[in-house]
Amino acid sequence: MLSILLTVRVALIRLVGSEYIVNVASQSTLVNPGDKYVAYCNIPGQGALDIIQNLKLTWFHNGQALASLCEFLSSHLTQKYSCKVLSPQQNNISLELTVLNVQKADAGNLTCDVYEKIKENEQWVRDELVAIKSLAIQVREPIKSMMFRFDANKDEYLTLDNNETLHAMEVLSGKYAPSCEAIGGMPKANVQIMMGDQMMQGRIMDIENKMGTEFVADATDFRGNSQINVTCTAEVEGLPNSEMQLTYRVVVRQRDPKFRCTNTSAAVNNKRHKITCEVYDVDGISCNNILWKRGDTGEDYEPGSYFNINIACTEVTDSKIKTTLEILQVTAEYFKTPFMISVIYNDTLSHTKEFQLIIPEARDPKFRCTNTSAAVNNKRHKITCEVYDIEGISCNNILWKRGDTGEDYMPGSYFNINIACTEVTISKIKTTLEILQVTAEYFKTPFSVIYNDTLSHTKEFQLIIPEARLVRSEYFVNVASQSTWVNPGDNIVAYCNISGLGALDIVYNLEIYWLHNNQPLTSLCEFLSTVLTLKYRCKVLSTRQNNISLELTVSNVQKADAGNLTCEVYEKIKDGDQWIRDELVAIKSLPIQVRGKK
Repeated sequence: MLSILLTVRVALIRLVGSEYIVNVASQSTLVNPGDKYVAYCNIPGQGALDIIQNLKLTWFHNGQALASLCEFLSSHLTQKYSCKVLSPQQNNISLELTVLNVQKADAGNLTCDVYEKIKENEQWVRDELVAIKSLAIQVREPIKSMMFRFDANKDEYLTLDNNETLHAMEVLSGKYAPSCEAIGGMPKANVQIMMGDQMMQGRIMDIENKMGTEFVADATDFRGNSQINVTCTAEVEGLPNSEMQLTYRVVVRQRDPKFRCTNTSAAVNNKRHKITCEVYDVDGISCNNILWKRGDTGEDYEPGSYFNINIACTEVTDSKIKTTLEILQVTAEYFKTPFMISVIYNDTLSHTKEFQLIIPEARDPKFRCTNTSAAVNNKRHKITCEVYDIEGISCNNILWKRGDTGEDYMPGSYFNINIACTEVTISKIKTTLEILQVTAEYFKTPFSVIYNDTLSHTKEFQLIIPEARLVRSEYFVNVASQSTWVNPGDNIVAYCNISGLGALDIVYNLEIYWLHNNQPLTSLCEFLSTVLTLKYRCKVLSTRQNNISLELTVSNVQKADAGNLTCEVYEKIKDGDQWIRDELVAIKSLPIQVRGKK
């Protein structure tokens, strides 16, 4: 066997009893355009005379017969092929076929067909197939196209058509997984991505439908304030000058910092005032880059202590710092002085970012109270006040004061009095004083709602509970039902009748409420909550002119509904067209009695 033979093909067909062994070989199945392709058909164990007398050897190229032994079947074939018989050692014959100036059209197969000459009495009878051996010819081809994408989240990529020597790309710091594909090489191209002088790790995938290769790099950190070349290289192995490159010059810049500041109002001569700011969303942020600037004088304050001002800074995480400016003694000048907080980067990739704020001067709170009239022995009376227009207002600063005894009431429960408070927004609270049992003393007692904040003066809003007048002669209120007894599961219907007034008069002058066991249900016939409509119905009836009734139906009455239905009627007391207060006209109740076994 020739020592240069590298590729060997085993016989495809062997006849039973045949004594012949046939091998084919080539240095490589791959060949470059313009080069030679050399193949060998070897019959070991036979001398030249044996082969000539007993065998027929024919070379084929892609099904076209070329030569029998090494005699070409046509003279023009010698322009493309050459053939010679080699005998490197006794009884080991090879036929060497050379394909000259190989081109893409030559790709396919070279085949060596071997037949044995069957004879009887020295006369040829027939040829019997010994072997058909083939070798592939693969012609190397250059890469047809490339596509290099740096950021998978952006529809932006480089190709051989739009490639620049160094294509600049600016990105924020973070993890990126570049990908690069090469299409059309034969064999498929080797693809790799370099980050600077380091090869990126990743995975290689075949693109079967495009006859190509894709390399996807592992997600890799690109840190801020840097620039680096990221290059995709693709090359067809063994094909000279087939290497192609696409390069990004990646400029990695920091994100712009974000600011979140807490700057409450301050009062003159308040001992201390502190502004706190978080600066975040920048990797590697440092207190060394923090600067506070005073707008009126232009003074800069780095972390440290100054006259009447302290600056502090803490690095909370790798991407967040917390800095404070503390004024030790607040004076009037600070309310006219803007303070700017600046995060300064000395790198050309980042801009200086400033966040400007002004200390708001503390304002007096405003009060808005609802204080209807009350009647002696009425079970409950409630005063509701909104205190607002103060940023950062808190129920901790609310106090109710009783004028006759000087008692203070913070939110909580006391004898005959409940105090509640709710923080509605950052600048508004709602507080109530509820008297559980009204007696005559309360009509001579002033109550005050007090807002007491260290940043502002104590502000007091004083009010007196007006006594309700007795049922006025001009209003006639009656309640009625078909029966006070009702079976479980049935409905009960009650009526609240105001005679002598038309609908418009009632809307302008009266407030009418239905209550069930002291739970408010409606104002006129508008339910105070949509969920109440599952249990109750209400409608306004006008049986005749100036005779209005509110019909309330309790559906599917159960034992738990036993008690009272109450109609409360209030008159809107006005000064001209301005509402002043509501005064009680009448409270009328009907019992609900549910039949059942004792």
